[in-house]
Amino acid sequence: MKTHPLLTGLMLLLATLPAQAEVDRKVPVVHNFANLALEAGGRHLPIMLVVSQTECGYCERLKSELLEPMRVSGDYDAKVIIRELNIDAGESVTDFNGVRRSAQDLASDYRAWVTPTLLFLDPHGKLVADRIRGYNTPDLFPGYVDEAIDKAHKAVMVE
Repeated sequence: MKTHPLLTGLMLLLATLPAQAEVDRKVPVVHNFANLALEAGGRHLPIMLVVSQTECGYCERLKSELLEPMRVSGDYDAKVIIRELNIDAGESVTDFNGVRRSAQDLASDYRAWVTPTLLFLDPHGKLVADRIRGYNTPDLFPGYVDEAIDKAHKAVMVE
């Protein structure tokens, strides 16, 4: 049986869609905050940053139960940019001033010593809503996050 190259290509493309959907669902890990600041400033949006660690079960639950569904829904695309900062030992990032430093040091600047911690930042890296530490009361947690996003969004729109 002879197969058509276009049909073969289409079948390969369709086979990769579930994997692509999984990639798009994940909260992007940020390594360059100077670039993130340009994106946030250009879109006039705050940044919701989840400070996490690899072996943090609560971090994984927060991402899979709340943050990833928020990204997939599209309901927050015009309200906030959702990113992750991994503070595992050895991770380094470029901060909002373009300086290369450890991810742990950057998290410490925001008093994010517990993981997960949600930070709500303006495009300059200033905290514009109260940080949320930990992940408890999953039934009430989305309401707390929505309140913080609304507060952060209003603060950025005033700038």
